[in-house]
Amino acid sequence: EKLTFCFRKHVTMADKPVLTYFPIASRGETARLICTVGELDFVNNMTPDGSMMEGEDKKDYFSPSGLPCLKHGDFKMAQSLPVEAYLSSIAPKYACLTPQQRGIDGVVCAIKEDVNAGTAGFLFKPEMEKDTITKFLDKWYGIVEHKVPDSGFFNGLEFPTAADFACVTMCEGYMPFVGSLKQAQLPLDYYKACGKFPKLAALVEKTMAYPAVAEYLNTSTSLKQAAFGK
Repeated sequence: EKLTFCFRKHVTMADKPVLTYFPIASRGETARLICTVGELDFVNNMTPDGSMMEGEDKKDYFSPSGLPCLKHGDFKMAQSLPVEAYLSSIAPKYACLTPQQRGIDGVVCAIKEDVNAGTAGFLFKPEMEKDTITKFLDKWYGIVEHKVPDSGFFNGLEFPTAADFACVTMCEGYMPFVGSLKQAQLPLDYYKACGKFPKLAALVEKTMAYPAVAEYLNTSTSLKQAAFGK
């Protein structure tokens, strides 16, 4: 019988992954937290104007123009969800995750992307009615609230994973999440202030208090960074 062997081409763990994204939360903060808490040494290349490092072409990352982009050795990729999944798969702290736990991480990260897309659209519509924004957030926050465990982190571990970081990003990240609330003159901590999502609020608080996350947030500027004059 013919045997097929899988191997990682042109990548060694001596190579640091290089994550390129704007210095805002949006589609990059969850990946940064995965690396930081997952004990994966990486290069956090925050590019204010969206440009790549010298000699790099976004098309080589499967991207026509957008970010994030990730380079690991000779391996290059784009799109936030697969970038997050890849980083989680090679982070030492997350080597123990089961396929089911990685699946949960993927689902919540995808919800974060849905919320990101919606709130980004609201940012540039100052005439948007408050009810439109709150109904949108209530839909997605409500789904997450329904699935958040009564206590602890999403995957039942002693440490947070991508699902928990996605919740922090879409609840506390300024761009575009909190920025859209400011634009609509709604409470900036709407997920807490509205009183509808107590489990989600508790999860975000617990995740932000986790030592490695708290240390990161003490020095990171991207979670609360504004942009585009918002």
